[in-house]
Amino acid sequence: MRRSLWGLMAGAILLTSPAWADTLSVRLGVFVPRGKSDIWDLNRQETTLTTGQMVGGTLGVGYDLFAGRWFNVAAAVYFYERDRDVEDRDYVYPDGTPIVRTIQLSIVPVEVSVKFLPLGRNRRKAIPYIGGGLGIYFWRYAETGDFVFNRGRRNAFIDFGDFRAEGQDLGWHVMAGLQIPIGRRATLDWEAKYTGLDGKLGPQFDPSFQPIDLSGWTFAAGLSFWW
Repeated sequence: MRRSLWGLMAGAILLTSPAWADTLSVRLGVFVPRGKSDIWDLNRQETTLTTGQMVGGTLGVGYDLFAGRWFNVAAAVYFYERDRDVEDRDYVYPDGTPIVRTIQLSIVPVEVSVKFLPLGRNRRKAIPYIGGGLGIYFWRYAETGDFVFNRGRRNAFIDFGDFRAEGQDLGWHVMAGLQIPIGRRATLDWEAKYTGLDGKLGPQFDPSFQPIDLSGWTFAAGLSFWW
């Protein structure tokens, strides 16, 4: 799947080439997951996982098409991946060694947005904007390592497990940002974006689980180049 994700990023760079775009943007940021579904709750209860441990970097490319002075139509692709080793809170091996599993989450959003520029577009002044849109979000979640089964019972035992889920789901986002011109053909960019997204965990997980909460905040900064 990693090859397909990088292929998607490469395709986005080609699609956002100057021949097609009014602005090409490249941004680095950080994704802060919300973590409000029961799979998150269970891991925080059973292991040393905290939501903050899954905060991770993002890399994104996009282009904006100017639709008059007050609006942009934008398309963007981002990449986020994070994995953390966590320990069981209640059980250890007989020799005292921690019971460890690895939790991994990756998300690749392909988004389309409409941005409103309340002060209009002026290459000599700061350009604030607000906006929102929809996207297809390619995601993967995995828990791999040693697990305690029949927890709280006399017949509890430790065994290796490898549980995975992935999907492509429709989500939504809202954002606010600011562009500061540096010369006539580039801007420094800052953006805060909230994404709403859930994904079905699938057959390898307990069917009673809610969809996993993949929502969260992305804070990014970068450069845009104008043509």
